[in-house]
Amino acid sequence: MAHSFKKLDLGRNMQHAYGFVIRYFFSRWAKHFEISPNIIDSIQKSSQKNIVVYVLPAANTFDYLLLNFICLKYKLPLASFTTDIPFFLFQRPLRSLFIAITRLIKGPQNSASTLNEERQILHQTLLDHKHAALFLKKPGVFKKPDRWHILIWEQLLISQSRLNVSIFLVPVVFAWGRSPESLKTPSLRVQLQESTSLVTLKRFLLLLIEPRHVEAKLGKPIAVDQFMTQTNTNKLDTQAKKLRRLLASYMYREKQVFTGPPLRTRERVIQKVMADARLRSTIQEYAQRKHLDERDLWKKVDQILNEMISNYKPHYVKVAFHIVKWIQEKLYKTVYIDRDQIEMLKTISRDHSILYLPSHRSHMDYILLSKLLFENGLNPPHIASGINLSFFPIGPLFRNTGAFFIRRKIAGDLIYARVLASYIRWLIKCGYAQEFFIEGTRTRTGKLQTPKVGLLTSEIEACLEQQHKDLFLVPTSITYDRVPEESEYRKEHYGLSKSKESWMGLIKARKFLKRKHGNIYVKFADPISIFSYFEKERAIQQIPSKNAIHRVASEVVARIGQNTMITASAMISLSILARDTEHISKETLIKDVNSLSILAIKLKLPLTFRDSPSKLDIERWLKFFVDSRWLDSNDNQDVYRLRENHRFVLQFHQNLCMHHFIEEILLSFKKLIEDLDNKDNIYHTIEGILLYEFPYAQIKGRLLTTTTSPDFMVLLVKDIVETYYDIASAKTPHSRANSERLPHVFNKKRSQSVLRASQASKYFQHHLKIESDKIEQTRSDLKIILDLLF
Repeated sequence: MAHSFKKLDLGRNMQHAYGFVIRYFFSRWAKHFEISPNIIDSIQKSSQKNIVVYVLPAANTFDYLLLNFICLKYKLPLASFTTDIPFFLFQRPLRSLFIAITRLIKGPQNSASTLNEERQILHQTLLDHKHAALFLKKPGVFKKPDRWHILIWEQLLISQSRLNVSIFLVPVVFAWGRSPESLKTPSLRVQLQESTSLVTLKRFLLLLIEPRHVEAKLGKPIAVDQFMTQTNTNKLDTQAKKLRRLLASYMYREKQVFTGPPLRTRERVIQKVMADARLRSTIQEYAQRKHLDERDLWKKVDQILNEMISNYKPHYVKVAFHIVKWIQEKLYKTVYIDRDQIEMLKTISRDHSILYLPSHRSHMDYILLSKLLFENGLNPPHIASGINLSFFPIGPLFRNTGAFFIRRKIAGDLIYARVLASYIRWLIKCGYAQEFFIEGTRTRTGKLQTPKVGLLTSEIEACLEQQHKDLFLVPTSITYDRVPEESEYRKEHYGLSKSKESWMGLIKARKFLKRKHGNIYVKFADPISIFSYFEKERAIQQIPSKNAIHRVASEVVARIGQNTMITASAMISLSILARDTEHISKETLIKDVNSLSILAIKLKLPLTFRDSPSKLDIERWLKFFVDSRWLDSNDNQDVYRLRENHRFVLQFHQNLCMHHFIEEILLSFKKLIEDLDNKDNIYHTIEGILLYEFPYAQIKGRLLTTTTSPDFMVLLVKDIVETYYDIASAKTPHSRANSERLPHVFNKKRSQSVLRASQASKYFQHHLKIESDKIEQTRSDLKIILDLLF
C-alpha cells in the first residue's frame, strides 16, 4: 500500500526552482510582497524541529504557485503534500507524461478510495516530518465545505496526536484587489465565474496590470497540539470544525485590513444610522419635551445625514490615489515611513477600529495619510472634515473617498450632536478606520496647539456605548521640510485674515507644483486603547468626565510632539535665529548644527538622519535654504544672510523641534543665572513662559550634557524672551491678537509677528490675570535675562 502512496504522491512537492517563465513573471510582478521579518523568523524556527502546514482559503493553482514563490524567496520550508492541485502540469514534460500514464494505469477511483488515500498520504507525510499545505475549501462559491474536507482536517488532528512534535499551521492570505466585498448577493454569473478556471486568469491579469492591488500575508504559526488542549471537547469532528472556523475568521479579518469592511450603499448607511436605538430614544424624548412632531425631526435627521456622511466608492479611491501620488511626487522627493509601525497598525486593525489623530501643518495632511495607508496595504480612513471643505470639486471627491463633513459649531444643537454620535458608533462597530485633526486647524506657528475635544468626546462616548469593538487612538506626526502654504502663512503672520477655501484658490495653488519642497516624514506613536484607558468608566457604564477626556487629548498631543521628527531645516533655523546677526558664516552653522545633532542623538530624539551630519550634508541643506529663497549667500557660498521677509519661515521650522530641547534650555538658564541673588524668581519666570509656549515639552530630569554650550542653548529662545519683554513693557499688554497696535510694539528688524504678540498677550491676560505687580516683576526678570544674553 505504501508503494501506491509514493506513486500517487508523484509531483506533489513544491518546486525547488521554477522555470524561466514562471520565475521571471513572479520576480517581476510579485516583488513588492514584503512578509514581516518576525513572521519569517517565527516560521523558520517552527520548522527546525516541528512541522509546518500552510493553510490557504480556497484551492487555486495560481495561489499555490505564488505561495511556492514566496517560500523560495524567503527560504521558508517547502510543502511536500497538498490536495486539489494538478501538480503534474507543472513538472518537466517527461515527468508529467510518466505521472499521467501512472494515473491512467491506476484507473478511475471512487471518491471514498481517493479520500482514503489522500488521508493516508497526508498522515505518512506528517509522520516523515515533512511539511504540507491544505485548503479550507474547494474552489467555487457553490461548493461549501463538505465532509471530505472535514475528514482531511480530522486526519490532521489524528496525526498530531500520534506525533512527538508539534504541527504549526501558517495561515496564508492573498487579497486580490482593493475593492471590499459587497453585502449584495452575488449574481449567478459571478458565482459561475468563481467556480471555473477564469478565477486563475483574472488573478493573473490583476497581478500583471495592478500588482500593488494584490497583497500577500503570512500569519503567525498556530500550534495544533495547544489548540487541541485548549478546546473544551474531545470530539474529533467538532475540533476540526472549530479549527477551520478559527483559521477562516483570521483570514477574513486579515483580508479586511487590506480591502476594508463590506461595502454598503449610502442609502443603507442612512437607514442603519437612523435605526440606532439611542438616536430613536433621543428623538422621542426631544419631541415630547419640545412638543414637536417626530416626523419633522426625522426629516431633519435625514437632512443632517445627507449633508454629513461619506459616500465611499473604491474606484474613486483608486483614482484619487494616483492623483495624490502625482501631486506628492511633484512637490516632494521622498516620504519616509516606518515599516514596523505599519505592521503594528495592521495587527490592531484586524480586530479593532483605529482613529488616526495626525498633526496639522498643511492641507497636504488631508490626502497624504490616506495615500500612504492605501499604498502600504491598509484601508484609507474616513476623515472628519470641516463643512468649509465641501466646495466643488474637492467636496464630492473627498466624500467619495471616505470623508464625512461636520459643522464647525454644534454646541446647543442636540439633534445634530446625537446624529453625529450615532454615525460614529456605526463606523466603529463596522470596523472603519477614522481620522481627524485633534488640533482643530492648521498650526500657523509650527508649534503644537491645544487639542479640541468636541469630536474626540463623541468618539470616546460612542466607543464605550457600543461595547463591541475597541477604538485605538493613533497619534501621528507629519513633518515637512517645507510646507506648500508658506506664502499664506506669511500673510497671516503679519496680521492679514485667513483666506477662505474655494475652487479658485485650488486653481491658484497649481504654482506650487513647480517647486520642490524637500521630504516628508511620517511617524506613528504608540496607540492608546479606549477600553483600557477608561477601564473603570466602562466597567460601571459611566460617561467619562471632561477632565479625563482632556487628559487623554493632552496625552495624544504630547505623543505627537515626542514623535515629531527633527529635520535639517529645523536644525539650521535654530542656529540662524539663535545667532541673529546680519551675516553668519558657514563654519558657524556647521559647528552649531553638529553640536545640536550630537545632543539630539544622546537624548535619543527622533532625527531625520542617523549620525551627526557631515559638512557635505549641511552644505546641501544650506543650498535648499538658498533655493527656497530663505537665505542669500555670497559668491563663495561661505557667508549667508537671512531674508527678513522670510524670518517667519525659520521661526516656523524652529518651533517644530523646540519642545524637544526645552529641558536642556531651562537647565542652561539655571546655570546662566546661578550667581544672581534672585535667581529663583528669574528661573520661575522663564520656566513659566517656555512651558506656556511649549506646553507639551517633556521634562524628565535629564542631566545637561556637555556637548552643547549652555550659552548657545539659551540663545535659542532669545526671540521669545524679547517678545515677552516688549509686550510686558507696553501700556496694554493684554491687547487682543487682532489689535493693529501690536506689530508696532516690535523693533522693525524683527518679524513683527502678530501671532507671537498674541501668544504673549494671552500669557499676561490669562496666566498673570493682568495684575500690574506680576507684569512688572516679569518685565524686570526678562530685562535681566536680556542683559545677560547680550
